[in-house]
Amino acid sequence: MDAKRQKLSDQFDVDRKGLHSNIFSGVAIYVNGYTTPSSDELRRLMQQHGGRYELYLSRKRVTHVIASNLPNSKFKLASTMVIVKPDWITESVKAGKRLSHIPYLLLGNQSKLQPGLKSLASGKSASATTVQETHSLAGNIPEDKFNCDKQKRCLPCRSPDTSMKLQNLHDDGVSGTGNHFPRSARENCDKTPTNDFEHKNVKSCMSSDLLITPNPTDELNADDSESDTDIVYNSDEDDSTKYLIAKAMGSPQRKPMAVAGENNFLNEFYSNSRLHHISKWGAELKAYVAEIQKRGNCTFPGREKLRQSHVDRAVQMGLSETLTSGRHGACEKTIMHVDMDSFFVSVGLLTRPELRDLPVAVTHSKGQASKVNPGSNLAWEKSQWQKKRQGKLKGESTADAKAKGQTFNSMAEIASCSYQARKAGVKNGMFMGQALKLCPDLKTIPYDFDEYNRVSRVLYDLVASYTHDIEAVSCDEMFIDATDILTDTGATAMELASVLRADLMEQTSCPASVGIGPNILLARLATRKAKPNGQHQVQSSEARDFIRDQSVRDLPGVGYSMSHKLARMSVHTCGQLQAVPLAALQREFGPKTGESLHQFSLGLDSREVRGNKQRKSVSAEVNYGIRFSKESEALRFLQDLSLEVKRRLDAIKVKGRSITLKLMVRRPDAPVETAKFMGHGICNTLNKSSNLPVATNDGNLIAREVISLYRAQKVTASDVRGV
Repeated sequence: MDAKRQKLSDQFDVDRKGLHSNIFSGVAIYVNGYTTPSSDELRRLMQQHGGRYELYLSRKRVTHVIASNLPNSKFKLASTMVIVKPDWITESVKAGKRLSHIPYLLLGNQSKLQPGLKSLASGKSASATTVQETHSLAGNIPEDKFNCDKQKRCLPCRSPDTSMKLQNLHDDGVSGTGNHFPRSARENCDKTPTNDFEHKNVKSCMSSDLLITPNPTDELNADDSESDTDIVYNSDEDDSTKYLIAKAMGSPQRKPMAVAGENNFLNEFYSNSRLHHISKWGAELKAYVAEIQKRGNCTFPGREKLRQSHVDRAVQMGLSETLTSGRHGACEKTIMHVDMDSFFVSVGLLTRPELRDLPVAVTHSKGQASKVNPGSNLAWEKSQWQKKRQGKLKGESTADAKAKGQTFNSMAEIASCSYQARKAGVKNGMFMGQALKLCPDLKTIPYDFDEYNRVSRVLYDLVASYTHDIEAVSCDEMFIDATDILTDTGATAMELASVLRADLMEQTSCPASVGIGPNILLARLATRKAKPNGQHQVQSSEARDFIRDQSVRDLPGVGYSMSHKLARMSVHTCGQLQAVPLAALQREFGPKTGESLHQFSLGLDSREVRGNKQRKSVSAEVNYGIRFSKESEALRFLQDLSLEVKRRLDAIKVKGRSITLKLMVRRPDAPVETAKFMGHGICNTLNKSSNLPVATNDGNLIAREVISLYRAQKVTASDVRGV
């Protein structure tokens, strides 16, 4: 661990672009949870102003903990370390000097004579019954083990079926305040307090109806989870209520999970969501690519390495006379798709080398059987989902279940699995219960978001040293237009892929695969053949034959619904799709989609690698933990979610005119309790939109309109399962 910390410290120094000041000399911060500004921005400020940024919490190395919220389990930390709000850093930078941290203490000027929040948390009422008093069972864990990356809970949003979205985006320079709203929208606004949280550029989540069950461990190790707070509930509560409390607690050391309508819900939801981190990184990397492309020409040290590698290879093969100086003749358009192999697993194994070559999965669950949620009907939910799969359910409905035939022993899903696990039949997104039946020796490891972010940055910095013709896809995936670099160096595409992969392995110890083709489509499909840890090129002359055997489900834009329509036409492969006349495709799917399908089936793709794609919408969505007991809770949550959308609009400096509110509402025949704890269950999805007179990024105005849309749908608050 010491070596790892030193490596991260060295990387921090390498990334330092030059000091603006030394106001934070001697200060080392650790960022806990969700903050405004983000942890990445705080890291940058510390680099610029002489401070240190620690990824792991250690009393020996960290001088200040930065946090916007402090859960009950961490109150003890305040007695031994300085915990300040992030404003201390930003205000000090503005002032040009290090300000006193006292006014910025998160818990105020608290002393032992003023026990504060913790004593209130442990108070008992006369009508309450003590369930259990909790104490740390591992209070002697060394400080270097005090590390919040070890145990993380996750409440991710996986479905686009529930969202609040602003569309028709405009640059922030658009004039007008957006105050011209209908009177009904202005009158229907509840003035409720809101949370202070921040979230940047989160893209829409991939479609999936299942959410990861929270891990029954808190964010910190036992060294930091000690608490003498009594957990209480009323003795006359029914079994279902007691079950919900016990399930939310998860363990004696754990505080109750926040639910929608509570102060800290959105903060907790997004700070623990793996999909939030993934989408945030993706947005930040897109912005990074756009920024480096704006700078124009610069030096590319990676190209010199590639050029030398090409020369060495030519000499080795006795082809030195073919080498010429200067720029080479223009080569054929070449697109490369770089994709890290089993990214989460590969990064997780960096600190667990003993698990290499074993079946490994990244998940929060250990695969134990889930307890039955009282009042739920698991068999009924499964049957409804199967009917939907078979096309027997009309309309738009969703379920928490996964695929037909899968078991429900554990409703936590696998985020990523190794190729050894895949050989046994384990797949990404599979339930742990089913996975363990297929692979009893499956090993599980937790998430390590900080390491994922670090390795992702190395990937993008490395590729940027070769070329800026990059399109960011996600934290572990990108497209490269390699035409210019190959023309410049005279190297072949396979040589470039080899050098890139070797560099990545040297700098990250993580394998990557590269697909090469004359367009984006063929490059992505070539990557499938290259995996794992390989490279494959599809030449233009091979395109039609190569794509003939590919599944139509691998084509861009072909999802569940379209693939079923194609199946009814007896079309399963691209070769079969090639045989369908263009006119028939356009009759079935429309002129534009039909034309695209026809072109893709022939291996043709006119899309360009673009570093800065225009954002068309900004959304925020939650379909886990939504349990409102009264109307006021729903309205407050809508206010909070509106302010979250406002922050995302501000982050990319745009405004929106079109608002869509999407609600997931419990289907009338569905049980009140869902098989998946706090999941959405079987729902009907309701949509309602409105267009604003003027583009706006005013959170309160957005909230007024959203509340108006909500009331217009006349739903019962207790039946809402997603917003």
